[in-house]
Amino acid sequence: MRILYWQTSANKITLEQAVKECSDYLADAVALIYSPQKCYFVKVNSGNIEQPPLGEKVEINSVFEARIFNEEAELRWLNERNGEGRSVLISEQNFNLCWKEIEELKAIAIQNQQYILWGKAKMNSATTGWSQLVSNRIGSLYVPCDDIKNRVCLKTCEYLTEDDYGNVAVVEERLIKLEPIS
Repeated sequence: MRILYWQTSANKITLEQAVKECSDYLADAVALIYSPQKCYFVKVNSGNIEQPPLGEKVEINSVFEARIFNEEAELRWLNERNGEGRSVLISEQNFNLCWKEIEELKAIAIQNQQYILWGKAKMNSATTGWSQLVSNRIGSLYVPCDDIKNRVCLKTCEYLTEDDYGNVAVVEERLIKLEPIS
């Protein structure tokens, strides 16, 4: 059995506040950020958000959803109004944040998954720590991965529980990391 812990912010906070408050648990993290214009990846380190090297810059004030993750934890933030919203830190470790009380999910099993991102690596587009994926369907997307030869996948972990009738279902999914595919 695996236990997954949720810690929710007690008050509405900005994305930058949420990142700073969870910075101890999000070392070398990647963020999947949604704005009205586009989906972006950025790096998060020591409570700071690092923009992609080229192309469109993410306007943090226009972000409506963010999922910031590493192999230890995932921080989710949703803009509810005027750049403030609730945050939740999800992890198999019981971190000590000064947020609302902790909720637990007791999973009977986990299942590792991966999603292949749209686009193939554009040759000679890499800058230190970043690569560019391109596709006619979506245009270009910078990803915080070095030396991509072909494609990139998003690794996740699904948590399964059993309901009162004996049915097993996926009840939660946590983003883990980006990984190049050979």
